[in-house]
Amino acid sequence: MKRMLLAAVAAFASFGAGAVPFSVAFDGKPLVVHEARCSALPLNQDWPGHQRPLEQTQIQYFVSFDMAAPGELTIESADPVLAKPARIRPLSRQAQGLRIEKPEQFVVEFGDGATNRMPTALHVFANPPFTYTHVPNEIYFGPGEHDVGVIAPTNNQTVCIAEGATVYGSIFIDKAENVRVVGRGILDSSRVERADRNAAIYKYVKALGHADGTAGRACTNFQAYRCRNLYVEGVIFRDSPRWSFILRNECDGALVENIKLIGMWRYNSDGIDVCASKNVTVRNSFVRSYDDCFVARGV
Repeated sequence: MKRMLLAAVAAFASFGAGAVPFSVAFDGKPLVVHEARCSALPLNQDWPGHQRPLEQTQIQYFVSFDMAAPGELTIESADPVLAKPARIRPLSRQAQGLRIEKPEQFVVEFGDGATNRMPTALHVFANPPFTYTHVPNEIYFGPGEHDVGVIAPTNNQTVCIAEGATVYGSIFIDKAENVRVVGRGILDSSRVERADRNAAIYKYVKALGHADGTAGRACTNFQAYRCRNLYVEGVIFRDSPRWSFILRNECDGALVENIKLIGMWRYNSDGIDVCASKNVTVRNSFVRSYDDCFVARGV
């Protein structure tokens, strides 16, 4: 049985109202350019008990697409600064330019940015081909927007966030085995506030009998608690109110690949945190966080 709690929650921080400033295509095929609110400042600080002001943030951009063969990425803009990339990161990839030979993730930066602010960037997520076959008892989100509050898969269940889907909420997997979370869509937690006792995810985790700390940490993109044989692939995780992707309390056996974490601007919004768990593999993934990118902890 699906364990999903539907909730309507207020938007915490909306994206910019202006049009996307450039068009992007791969091998001649136009791509959807998505927005992500990121930090405009390079330095983090400990959470001071309130959230940081939006003046310290900026809208950045990303594209995500599957590729079966090499091709050329093209970027066009009426703005002369945005029409000509200033650099590509990692810098070791600079000489290759916008030619993409195989699935990878990289960042195209434009201009030098204002003083003490990050330059405008296009994040490029070129994925291996993905085909999803529907399975019994799945939790499936097709193209479009879905405001679900909580996604809580149980034993042997698959969650698919399909390409073109934006799902607002949080994933919490509680003591489950053989769970799969896959797709090319976006899991967005911008409508969740840090440790909000009125949030659907907080109430759900408390109702399972967990402590306040566990419920507070679950106010995020993704948390797996004492899980076995977990597989996560391809999904884009956006705008976590704190640590974004958490495996904790004796998870055993997890393969995480080709996930993308972006849009982290709130205080202490870590990337991937592996806590007191074992047999975990993370590969071919991208993290733009506003604190630690990858953490392995004993507690």
